[in-house]
Amino acid sequence: MQTSYSIHRLVHAWGYDRLQGDRDEVERFWYAASQLLDDYLKTISDRQDGPVSKLRVVPHLTDSIHGFKRVSTANDWNKTDWLETVERFGLFFVEIGRWNDAALSEREVLEKRQRILGDEHPDTISAMNNLANTLSDQGKLDEAALMKREVLEKMQRVLGDEHPDTIKAMSNLAVTLGGQRKLDEAALMKKEVLEKMQRVLGDEHPDTIKAMSNLASTLSDQGKLDETALMEREVLEKRQRIFGDEHPDTIKAMSNLAVTLGDQGKLDEAALMVWEVLEKRQRILGDEHPDTTWAAEYLRYILSALIAGLSDTSTTKKQPFLKRVTGKLQQVRDLFRSRPN
Repeated sequence: MQTSYSIHRLVHAWGYDRLQGDRDEVERFWYAASQLLDDYLKTISDRQDGPVSKLRVVPHLTDSIHGFKRVSTANDWNKTDWLETVERFGLFFVEIGRWNDAALSEREVLEKRQRILGDEHPDTISAMNNLANTLSDQGKLDEAALMKREVLEKMQRVLGDEHPDTIKAMSNLAVTLGGQRKLDEAALMKKEVLEKMQRVLGDEHPDTIKAMSNLASTLSDQGKLDETALMEREVLEKRQRIFGDEHPDTIKAMSNLAVTLGDQGKLDEAALMVWEVLEKRQRILGDEHPDTTWAAEYLRYILSALIAGLSDTSTTKKQPFLKRVTGKLQQVRDLFRSRPN
C-alpha cells in the first residue's frame, strides 16, 4: 500500500490566516498538520523510495516550522511535547543535509526550552548541542565552537566530567577546534577524551577506538607522522579484531594508515595497503562509489611515484616487483577510462 502526504503550501497559509484571530484554533490546526507530517516521516524512514519521498515533504516541513513560530510566540506558551516534534523535524533536515532549515528548527527548540525549562535542563542542553553540531555542518566553526564550549561546561556541571555525554561533548568540541586549525588545543583535548574513554568504556569499545582515530588525525595534521602511524596501526588492528576485515570502519582505518605511510615515504607498504583498500571497496561498494574512486586515485598517485623511484634505481632483483606495480597501474588507468564522462 502506498502512503502519501500532500497539503498544498497555500492551504497552510490559508489555515493560519483564516484562523488568525483564534489562537486555540490556530494551535489545533498546527498540531494536526504536524502530527501528520511526523507520522509520515516515520513511514518513509525505511522505504526504498525514501530519498524521493523525503525531498517531497520538505516544503511542508518548512511551512510547519514557520507556522510553529507563529503559534508559539505568546509568553505563556509552554507545550514542551510539541518541541519534541519540532526537534524531530530538525533532525530530519540534518539527515538530508538541509542545514539552514535544521538550524531554524533547532533554534526554535533551544529558545523555547531555555524559557520554559531553564538553561541547565538536560533537554535544553541537548537542544544546544544539536544546534552547535548543525552550525559545524554549515561551516560556522567560530559560533559552533563557542556553543560547544558552553554545552561542555554545562554537562560537566550537571552530569560530571566522566559521564559519557560529557566526554562526547568534549570530543565534539575537539573536532571543531581541529577544523579551526587550533591543532595544539585540539590534540590536548582529544588525548583527554581518549584517556577518559579508555577508563570509562574500556580500550576495545568502538567509541574509544574512534577517539584514538580522531587523535591520530590531529597528530597527522601536526606533522607527527611516526606517532600517527603507530596509533593508526593500533586502530586498524582493533577494528580488524572487533569488526572484521570487511567492515567499513576497518577499511577506513586501513585507508588512513596507507595515506600516512605514503606521507612517510614508505611507498611499497602504502601501495600494497591502498591496493587492498581498493579491492575491498570495489567488491563491497562498487566501482562508482566516491570512496572507491578516491582509493583508485590515491593508488594511481602512489604507484606512479613508486615506478619513478624504482626506475631511477632499478636492479635485477627489483624488476619483478616493478613489472607487477606497472601492471597494477595499468589496471587502475583502465578503470578510469571505462567510466563515462
